[in-house]
Amino acid sequence: MDAGAKDVAGDNGGGDHDFSEVNLPTPAGGSRLAMRFCPIPPGAFRMGERGGDAIAEPRHRVVMPYGYWLGKYVVTQAEYRQVVEGLELGGQPRFDGEAWTASPSCFLGKDRHPVEQVSWWDAVLWCQALTAWLRNDGRYRDVTVRLPTEMEWEYACRGGTETAYWCGDDERDLEQVAWFGEEWGTGSTHSVEAVRSSDVDAQHAFGLMGSHGNVWEWCHGDYAEEAYPDRASGATAAQPLCSDQAVRKWLKADRFRVLRGGAWNGTAGWCRSASRFRLGPDVRSGYLGFRVCLVRGPAACADQAGGGAASVKQGAEAEQ
Repeated sequence: MDAGAKDVAGDNGGGDHDFSEVNLPTPAGGSRLAMRFCPIPPGAFRMGERGGDAIAEPRHRVVMPYGYWLGKYVVTQAEYRQVVEGLELGGQPRFDGEAWTASPSCFLGKDRHPVEQVSWWDAVLWCQALTAWLRNDGRYRDVTVRLPTEMEWEYACRGGTETAYWCGDDERDLEQVAWFGEEWGTGSTHSVEAVRSSDVDAQHAFGLMGSHGNVWEWCHGDYAEEAYPDRASGATAAQPLCSDQAVRKWLKADRFRVLRGGAWNGTAGWCRSASRFRLGPDVRSGYLGFRVCLVRGPAACADQAGGGAASVKQGAEAEQ
């Protein structure tokens, strides 16, 4: 986070509400389960990198004028199942032509492991179902649960750092906090609360866990090849489109979606804070999961493509 962050107005996305723990719907005869969120304050940061992937250049300054809450962990198998079963969605058809399933993962029976083998559509529609349920509660009447945009994801992941990973520049730093470099057939996902070393000293500035490795995390926006060059002189993030009508329009646009963070079966390079990956919205695999963002305000705003911003304002000078 750079010095300009001090001049940005806004709150933590929750106003006077504490969304650090949000209850999920409880299935009949089931137990209470809550998701944990971390407040992400307004600020500014330098997005992208130099000397890495061409699709992550040029490095440019992004202002985050609003705060939001981001999942402390990626969504777990237990949390995903709790919403599907609690809302009795299992087997019901969705508007994308698929049917709901409560337990889609390859590595089943591990409640605190990430839910995986979820497509972008699975993640988006799960967020919509949870949003609709939460809004029946007066405390959450203006809350939206959605995927984070690329800007939101990288800003939160970096936590004020400009290193390759939030924990440092060296692969040995990454080994302390992230699961990566394993092989299909012998490797797997890991508990969202687990770290590789018991000697970890570094703590993420916003309290996030697992933002590097374990499972790739779907982001809200389309993958846009020219997004970074188009923002070379700087940008201001804006809330993305997330209404039901807008999501239905996305079904007709089979564009690549963005993933961030790397995975248990990938290299350290893919885990970099600036690293970008792309896949079609219907792809499912044992290394694809998601983390959710919680914001207050209207559910819909102007349409957009790439990076997840409803509008992009040109601003500060790009870093050369």
